[in-house]
Amino acid sequence: MKYIVAAIFILVTFAAYPALASDVTLKSSQSEYTFPAGEEARVPFVVESSFPKTNVGTLEYTLTRKQSQGGVSFSQSSSHSQSFPISPGSSQNAITLSSDDPAVFEVILAMHYRDSGKDYVSTLPPFNVQFVPNKSQQQGPQGSSQTSQSTGNADSPLTSSTREEKPEGQSQSSDPFDEMDRQMNAMQQQNQQLMQQMLSSQGASSGSGSRSQPQNAQQALQNNQMNAESSALQKQLAQETNQNKKDQQDLADKMHQDPMLNQVNQDLKKAGYQQKDGSISTERKGEGTVSAQYKNEKNQELSLQGDIRNDTLEKLTASSNESLPVPSSLADDPRYQATTKNLQQAGFNQTGGTQTITPNETKIDEQYNTPSGTNATISSVIRNGTVESVTVKKEDEAPLGWYIGIILLIILISLCCWAGYRYYQKQNIQPDEEPPVTVEPVDIRKVTEEYLTMAEAAIKDGRIKDAYVSSGQALRFFISHTRGSGSADTTEEILTLARKKGIDTGMISRILDRCMMVEYARSEGSSDEAIGFIGDIRSFVSENLPDE
Repeated sequence: MKYIVAAIFILVTFAAYPALASDVTLKSSQSEYTFPAGEEARVPFVVESSFPKTNVGTLEYTLTRKQSQGGVSFSQSSSHSQSFPISPGSSQNAITLSSDDPAVFEVILAMHYRDSGKDYVSTLPPFNVQFVPNKSQQQGPQGSSQTSQSTGNADSPLTSSTREEKPEGQSQSSDPFDEMDRQMNAMQQQNQQLMQQMLSSQGASSGSGSRSQPQNAQQALQNNQMNAESSALQKQLAQETNQNKKDQQDLADKMHQDPMLNQVNQDLKKAGYQQKDGSISTERKGEGTVSAQYKNEKNQELSLQGDIRNDTLEKLTASSNESLPVPSSLADDPRYQATTKNLQQAGFNQTGGTQTITPNETKIDEQYNTPSGTNATISSVIRNGTVESVTVKKEDEAPLGWYIGIILLIILISLCCWAGYRYYQKQNIQPDEEPPVTVEPVDIRKVTEEYLTMAEAAIKDGRIKDAYVSSGQALRFFISHTRGSGSADTTEEILTLARKKGIDTGMISRILDRCMMVEYARSEGSSDEAIGFIGDIRSFVSENLPDE
C-alpha cells in the first residue's frame, strides 16, 4: 500500500510542477531601429525572468548585414554567444553595433537556459537595425543617437517565444518509475549546480534588485575570482566579436571595389542578367568566398562563385545550366562564330557552360547536345583580352543501340560456336575440313571508277557531302591497293604509303583533308569543288595505274 501512495504522490508532484516552472522572456519595444552611420549604437532589449533567484544562461545573437555598393549586393551572417546572468524580474540590456557605412542589420536574439534539468531557448523575432548617412536623429536611450520612432514600426513591440531544447538521440526509459527517479536525481543535481552558479554570479549581475546571501571569507574570495574570470572572458569574447566584424567589413569593402568582380557584374548586366542574391563569407582575415545569383528576363539562372586569398579575388567561376553569355572578344572571333554555326547546322543546341575567370585569363567551356543524345563541347581560352584558342570536341555520332547490337551479335556467335564444339565432341565426329578459300583478284581501276561514279551521281542529286565522301574513298582505295596491301585506310597511313613510293602528296593531302572537313561538318563544300576533285582523281589514276 505504501508503494501505491508513494507513486501517486510522485505523479501528483510532476503533474503540478510544469505550472510552477519558471520562464525567461525577451522583449523589444520596436521592430526597427535607426542610427547614424559612424557612431556606436546600443540597441535595447528587456529580459524578464520569473526565477526567484539569478540564473546563468547563454545569450546568442545572429547578425545578418545587407549592403549594396557599385551595383553588387551581398549579405553577411555571423553568430556570437556569451555567458549571461539572468536576474529575477525585469532588467534593461543592450547590444552594441556599429557601421562606418550605411547598412541594414537583421538581428535575432536567443537566450538559452536550464530549468529543472531541461534545456530551454527563448527566441525573439527578427528586428532590423538601420544605419543612415544623415545625423539628424534624436537622442535615444542610454545616451545613443537613436530615433524615438522608426517610421511605420514604432508601434510594433516584439516578444520572444520559448521552447524546450531536446538533445538529439535522447532515449526514453521503458519503466515510468525509473524515468521518474532519473528526473528527480537530475533535478537535485541541477539545483546544486544552480545554487553554485547563482552564488558566483550575484556579484556580476546588475539591475536585478536581489540581495546577496551571507558569505564567509573563503566563499567571497572564490566568488571574486570567478567574477573576475567571467568578466575577462566576456571582454575577450567582445574583442573577438569586434575584430571578426571588422575583418568581415574590410573584406566586403575590398570586394565591392574589386575590378574583376565589378567587370563581370557589368558584363552580366549588359547581357540582361540582374543580381538576385549575393553573400561574402569570411574564413579568416583576408580569406573567404563570394557568391552571387543572377537571372534574366527568360528566367535563365546563372551562379557566380569566387575564392578570396590575401584580400584579393583570385578566381571567379560562372556556371549555368542554359545558355552562357560570353565576352564580346570571343563572340566576335571568326573561329568561334564558324564553330558555333557548324554545330547549330548539325542540330546541336547549347545546354549550359562554365567560365573560369582570373585576372589574366578566362577559360570557357560550353556544352551542346543533339536530340539524339550526342554531346559536344566548345573550349575557348582568352588571355589578356585576346582569344588564344577555340577547340571543339564532339562524341562519336554512332548510336548506342548500334554498339549494343554488335556486342549481342558477338555473344550469339560465341554461344553457337561453343554449342557446335560440344556437340561434335559428344558425337566424336570430326567436322569436315572446309575447302580452301579462293580470293579473286580485285579490279582496282574498276572499283575506283565505281566510287567516282557514285560521287558524280551524288552531285546531280544535290548530295554534296556524299560526293566528298565517295571521292575520298576512291583516292584512299586506289593508293592503298596499288602501293600497299590494301590495309591502309586513314589519311596519315595513305600519305605515309605514298611518300614511301615516291609519290607527291600535295594533291593527295589537299583532297583528303577537304573531304574529311566536309564529311564531319567542319566546313561546307560546293559542287564545283567536288567536280574538280573527281577530275583530279581520274587523272591521278591514269598516271599511276601499275602495269599489268
